[in-house]
Amino acid sequence: MARIRNYTDFFKEEKEIYVQNVTGQHQVSVMFQISPGVTESYLFVKSPDPVNITQKIPFAAIKSSMDFRRMLERRPPALQLLTEEEFKAYYANKARSMNRLPKTAEVTQEAIDGAIDHAMTNQEAIRNHIPLKDAPEPKPIHEVVSDGTRFGERKIVKPLDGGISADDIIHPTVQHLCLQVSHNVLDAEKMPASQLLSELENLAPLLKIDDFEYIRAHGWYQTVRNWAKEQIRQKAEEEANASASAQDAGDDLPGEPAVAKPPPAKAQAKKPAQKAART
Repeated sequence: MARIRNYTDFFKEEKEIYVQNVTGQHQVSVMFQISPGVTESYLFVKSPDPVNITQKIPFAAIKSSMDFRRMLERRPPALQLLTEEEFKAYYANKARSMNRLPKTAEVTQEAIDGAIDHAMTNQEAIRNHIPLKDAPEPKPIHEVVSDGTRFGERKIVKPLDGGISADDIIHPTVQHLCLQVSHNVLDAEKMPASQLLSELENLAPLLKIDDFEYIRAHGWYQTVRNWAKEQIRQKAEEEANASASAQDAGDDLPGEPAVAKPPPAKAQAKKPAQKAART
């Protein structure tokens, strides 16, 4: 749905309000004033499945919520409005996917309603911290190497393959800055290249190669991507030099303590025998 320019016109007549979380990786909590002095929070879970918010919140409360409008108007937006046609088309596609039908196949209203019910059930489970029925068992991220035998002793663990380490995580500020120039943001509203580059240069000493790779992929501007490419080259050289230095230092360490040998004795000149003094 196109961005709302006039909320007075949009909310003039009471209707169903369809909303989609477009953050991609965050849940969004919005406050609604149900009546004077009574507010209620609604949590849009981390899911692209849109909801009919008027089934949970009265239209008048949605219409008057400035918190809701802020989530629609922020850049990039956290929420977006859908028309009824877009809402139905989304769940028609979801029904095709759930039933493994071709993209062009006709779907019944019953199948669409089933897709909506499935999505809403999952969202309620997430809100109530209930494991989803079709969710796989989470894999352990640590293996216990040694467990204490007395109460209060700490376990010794080691990460398993696939465990998340600090090196696997992209710096959150990098992600935030790249969101300001994402494909979802209008060109006129993107953060200027000079400002983005300045922010990233200040952050550079804290970043890893993976962070610069992320910037190179999502930095939008060619100048920013070229800068990230150069930072990757410099980081790689620094790591290679550090590795070589460490290897050289290791080569200099003796395996066994050396035994000092005495310096070679100098040849002593023979003194001529003294002749016995004659008396």
